[in-house]
Order: sequence, then C-alpha cells, then structure tokens
Amino acid sequence: MDKNITVDLGGFTLDAQVYIKNASDVEFKNGSMTYTNTNPSFGSAVITTGIYTDENGKTFSSGGAAALTLTGVNIYGGEAVDSYNYTHAVYYKSTGGLTITDCTVTGGTATRTENSTISRTENNTAHGIYASNCDGDIVIKNSTISGGYGNSEGETRINAGHPVGGGDAIYLSGKSNVTIEDSTVSGGSSKWYNANAGINVTNQFSGTLTVVDSTVTGGTAEGKNPSSSTSGIGGVGIYTNMSTSCKEITITGSTISGGDGGMSWNGSGIEYRNANIKLTITGSTVEAGNGENASATGSIGALMIANSTSTQIVLDDVKLNGEGNGNAVIKNGDKGVTFAGPVEVVGGTLENVKVSVDATGIEGTQAIISGNVGESVEVTVTGNENAAHEDLAPSQFWHFVTPSNTLQLTWQNVLLNRLTNTPVSVQMEVWPSGRFTYRYDLSRLDVEEVTNALVGASFGGLEWITNAIPTNVTSLAFHSLTVEDATNPDR
Repeated sequence: MDKNITVDLGGFTLDAQVYIKNASDVEFKNGSMTYTNTNPSFGSAVITTGIYTDENGKTFSSGGAAALTLTGVNIYGGEAVDSYNYTHAVYYKSTGGLTITDCTVTGGTATRTENSTISRTENNTAHGIYASNCDGDIVIKNSTISGGYGNSEGETRINAGHPVGGGDAIYLSGKSNVTIEDSTVSGGSSKWYNANAGINVTNQFSGTLTVVDSTVTGGTAEGKNPSSSTSGIGGVGIYTNMSTSCKEITITGSTISGGDGGMSWNGSGIEYRNANIKLTITGSTVEAGNGENASATGSIGALMIANSTSTQIVLDDVKLNGEGNGNAVIKNGDKGVTFAGPVEVVGGTLENVKVSVDATGIEGTQAIISGNVGESVEVTVTGNENAAHEDLAPSQFWHFVTPSNTLQLTWQNVLLNRLTNTPVSVQMEVWPSGRFTYRYDLSRLDVEEVTNALVGASFGGLEWITNAIPTNVTSLAFHSLTVEDATNPDR
C-alpha cells in the first residue's frame, strides 16, 4: 500500500501479507487479519510498515514514514509448521506512528513435528509487535498483545535438542516513545522450551516506555527439554538489556508478572539491567513467576537487578511478591532501591536490600515497609532532615541511675518512621529485681492506635510481643510473679 486509506474489513478476515510503503497513512478496522509466511520478502509479518522506494525506484526494507492505525482488529501470525518462517503479527519499522486500539494481536505459532528436518533450536520466535528501527510514537490502548507460541510436538526433535521457544509480546528496538494503557501483554509460552518476555527492551532501544492500568506477564514454560538442563525458563514480565539506551520506564496502576518456569527457573517480574534507566513504579504489583516444578538455580526476583552498581528505581505504593522456589522479592537489592511511599511484601521475604526511604511528601503514620522483612534489610531515610517543627526540639536520648538504684532510659521527641508529624516520647525503667516499666507519650499522634511499632518483653524463656498500641496507653509494667502473687487476690 502506498496511499492514505482506511480499510473497513466489515467483520471479514483478510488472509494476506500487507506492506505499507513510504509516507502512507493507513487504518485497518473491524475484522481479522492473518498470514502464514512461507517466503518472506520484506519481513515475516502479517503487516509490515517502513518499506521505502526512492526516486530511482529502488526499494528498501526500512526507512519509510508510514503511519499505521489498527482499530478493532484481530491479527494472528498463523502457524508455521516445520518452517523457519514463523510470522510476527505487526512488524513496525517506520517513522510514522503506530496506534492500536481495541485489538487482539498475536504472533504466529511455531510448530515442530516428529518428522521435522530442522536441526536447530529456536529461542525466540514470532513477536506480537516487532518494533525495529522505528521513530514514531507507539500507542496501545484496550488491547491484548501476545507473543507467538513455541509448539514442539515431536519427541525425537525435543530429545535431539531442537525445540522452539515462545516469542516476545512486544519487542522494542528504535527510538519510539511507547505508551501501553488498559491492555494485557503476555509473552509467548513454550511447550518444551523457554518462554519469552511480555516486553523486551533491547540494546537498540532508546525511547521511553509507559505502562498504565495494564497487565504485563512473561510467558509460561510448560515443560523441560530432556536434553538441556537450562531449558524450560519462564518469561520475564519486562526485560531490559544491559546495553539499552532506554532512559525511562514508568509503570502506574499495573501488574507486572514473571512467567512460570517448567522445571527450570521462573521468570522475574522485571529485570533491571542498566543503571541509566529511571524506573518508577506507582500503585502497582510486581511478582515473580511461581511454577510448580520450577528449579531454584536462577537469579530470579519480583524485581531483579543485574549488571549495575547502582539504580534509579523508585517504588511508591507497590506490592512485591517473591514467593516461589528460588525466587527473591528483590534480587541483588544491595545496589539500592528508593521507597517513596508504602511497599508491601505480599509473598516471600525481603532480604539483603538497601532501602532509601524518600520521606518527602509522606504523611501520617503508615508503615513504609510491611510484610515479611528480614534483618538484612538496611533502611536510610532522607528528605525530611530539615523539616521538623521547632516545637519538636529537643529530640534527644539520655539515661541515668536513679537514687533508688533503677535504670532509666528516655527517648524524647522521637519521630516515628522519621516522619515530622509523628513525634513520640518513650521511657524505660528497670529495677534490680527484674521488674521493668515502659512509659509512653503518644498523645500527639493523630490516630487511635499505633500499628507500625514493635513492643515486646522477654524473661526466662517467656516472651510477649505486640505491634499495636492504643495512643491513650501511658505505661506498661512487667514483673516476675511469685507464689504469693498467685494466691493473694490483693496482689
């Protein structure tokens, strides 16, 4: 196609390979499109943009300024049986924009049968959207994007080590700014080999990625190739290459999940491999895959950090789930992560992480970190160093031995969670007999109960602990019971 045109499919299916050339502006709507590519010329895809013809009539496979709009269209790359020519759904490589609304876009299925003569393993087959050397904005709304399925049917081919993996749902290369909204993105699954990513941010991508109110999931590895100990890997939700030039990824109101591993390791929710990326996650859930038979040999986390000595990762109102064999909540978190709001660990245990809490704008007494948190987590709070009101001075600690030979330890005007609107004062007094008392001034807190502080006591193997104290409590007293205490009702 080399014209500005709108094609209303009227509910019918177009079975053809479509090339959009030069600076055309083309829209397809209201129907289905498919193609099983057996002899590709300018790209193995149902729809290919970016074909360019110069003034001398010479045709190039990329560089055109074509714009493509898809509305209410179901696009499928068909099934390539015992063929190298698996088919992407959309191959976008032009400088015009790509807009996809109310669509289902699925990369083609790559099938290996028992009689296949193909003698190589395919790690990454057909993509839902293959964005390569492109420069226009990519906008995806209210759509379902899926990578192609790797379907290895022949046991002989599998045992020989020649299975096929799934394809990426969205493969990003080029300069486009990508926005995904109200959509579902699923990496391609594989029957006997490795699944692939929901979104693959490659080493050739220099644009930005924004995900809003969407679900992004890595593909599922349904089994394990018997000839390989490293096959059956779950797909990553969002994968970033260590050499990518992408500068910013923003995730809001979304769920990002790794795919389940099939006897090899699970997929991470997000793999962060380049410290130049500013990754901001707000109001979202990030979780690792949790395959029933997944191994513990991978370096997997809900959030996995690699190839980086530092990060630009900011989490605000985020749930993290690292449950699963071999998984971590944040893998390699000693590189540092910033919490700008509450973070809840809903699966697994947060361990070996350096957390910098940015208290700027945080109000109230809410817990910044909740759920299962290990002792190896280091927390530093910044952003409120000079924000305390003068009424809170002095903030200090002192201790001394009283004339009655008790030890008093006093904390005055301590900021709970280091927040400037949560001042408390606490005192502990200890007697030589083992008796002790906690005293509190919680009157300045604007809540009825403190639920993010730990209070406890232990003596002679007995212990008591609570994380909830009503703010009208002024003291708690503890002492050892004697026989007289148990028999005298006046004691």
